[in-house]
Amino acid sequence: MLLVTATFTLDPEKIDEALRAMVIMSECSEAEPGCSRYRFGRDLLDENIVHLTEVWEDEASLKAHFVTPHSSAFSSVLRECLLALPEATRYDVSSSGPLTA
Repeated sequence: MLLVTATFTLDPEKIDEALRAMVIMSECSEAEPGCSRYRFGRDLLDENIVHLTEVWEDEASLKAHFVTPHSSAFSSVLRECLLALPEATRYDVSSSGPLTA
């Protein structure tokens, strides 16, 4: 399993445009084979920051995602809405389960 996290700092004047694109990207990505989660969330401390969490079954699914039409369309819109380059990290996860105290 692959986990990808990213942080986007958005231009305050273009947030609505970015959020509309993020909804479409989330819906389309979660419909892709091998994607079990593709969700954006607003930062509670800074309304101009949005975080992304993606969960992919395998490398092939993630690579296929990058060449989809919705991924290209999203990248085009997002480029116009960012104040800085996104920060993204990929994690290769060997297992997962519920968190227990």
